Amino acid sequence: MGKPVQILLSLVALGTVIWLAFDARRFDWTGNRIGDRTWKWILGAFLLWIVVFPLYLFQRRRVPLKV
Repeated sequence: MGKPVQILLSLVALGTVIWLAFDARRFDWTGNRIGDRTWKWILGAFLLWIVVFPLYLFQRRRVPLKV
């Protein structure tokens, strides 16, 4: 894989983690077995993006918005 592709993928991952950080604050994660706090989603996505980001997208449909 070439250097430009690595840079592009890194920017995509960083951008989605930043989006996740803002988006995750909108939801009430209380009681969620996988990630019950926003900071856990952010840290998980930052450290293991390829697994946590798709999991976040799946889980966000199952939790209510904060009131």
